[in-house]
Amino acid sequence: MNKKADIPGWVQIVGIIIALIVLAFLIWLAVKSGKTGVEVITEIP
Repeated sequence: MNKKADIPGWVQIVGIIIALIVLAFLIWLAVKSGKTGVEVITEIP
């Protein structure tokens, strides 16, 4: 039962890590393509 209670927290941590990796990758692509962070942020919506 305790392990089941631990799963949501573990999944949340993994999700945050994946989100940070994806965000870092998007920023890297933006820098590589010559765009600034502000331009990327305004393009998302």
